[in-house]
Amino acid sequence: MNFPTNVSRRTALRLLAVGAASTAMPTLVSASTDRPLELIVPVQPGGSSDVIARIIGNSVTELTSRAVVIVNKGGVFGRLGADALIDARPDGNTIGILYGSTSLFPLIFENSKRPYEPGVDFEPITLVGRSPSFIAVNVNRVPAKTGAEFLSFLKENNEKFSYGHGGNGSSPALATGALLNRLGLTGISVPYKGWGPVSVALGREEVDFGLIDYGTIRPQLERGAVRLIAIMEEQRSALMPDIPTAVEAGLPDAANGITPWFFLAAPPGTPKAVVQALNKDFTQALQTPDVMERIRSIGSDPNSSTPESTSAEYVAFRKKMTDVIKLLGISMKA
Repeated sequence: MNFPTNVSRRTALRLLAVGAASTAMPTLVSASTDRPLELIVPVQPGGSSDVIARIIGNSVTELTSRAVVIVNKGGVFGRLGADALIDARPDGNTIGILYGSTSLFPLIFENSKRPYEPGVDFEPITLVGRSPSFIAVNVNRVPAKTGAEFLSFLKENNEKFSYGHGGNGSSPALATGALLNRLGLTGISVPYKGWGPVSVALGREEVDFGLIDYGTIRPQLERGAVRLIAIMEEQRSALMPDIPTAVEAGLPDAANGITPWFFLAAPPGTPKAVVQALNKDFTQALQTPDVMERIRSIGSDPNSSTPESTSAEYVAFRKKMTDVIKLLGISMKA
């Protein structure tokens, strides 16, 4: 940049600093922000994370008077939405929902050139929620009502019992594989095209059991076709507080946490002050009783966190999943 000859070097440096700061720092989230905040969702309209995004988006609008516009970019296991977020301008006007499984993209896609690393490819904002997996058994095929009885059923029917899941490489398939590996048992793997068909299959007595989220299995549960044995988490869930954890039920914890969860993130390079402002608004929304209740009604446990703990959760999940994949000796390539 050229300055008039009568401007001193010190003044010129100050002007450069001011110019750089004004370019790098976008307008923070506030009631006076006129431009809508775009929230990229990596699924088509109607999916659970899409509905949750709209719930918290509306709440943030009520809290800040800033419009939140949902932009659906579904496809390729959520990669289209993730890449759209990563490629967006880091100006505080675009954020997105990412899944914990985003961390596995380098293992899934052979053409992946990105590490999908927090602080490199995106800036974590806050956790949003998780859809914990429950062991669900068909009541007519599996007489078990407790963890001990379920374990006895598996041992008595080793190599004959069947379990449904949403496809090889899906969270339920990996979780079931990890559980059976720890138990030293083998069953008949029955893949379906998604969790919905697994729920229907359990209700129709096509398989013995499956690891599945509450929102998906609820219709079968309400009509008495299935029974929940345990939740694959370290703590019980407000979704079904009477259902014990795997450890409480006397089962291994090998499948704990291997379940869909999602969080909010900003494009890489978004200034820390902007990330903190977004965190403040969205955690406030996520902690609103009405929002928490509406998220639970969909079948997910609401959550919120600091950007730092969100990043730590992501890194820990990636390590856990990578270890499970190596343990089971499977390929995740799409």
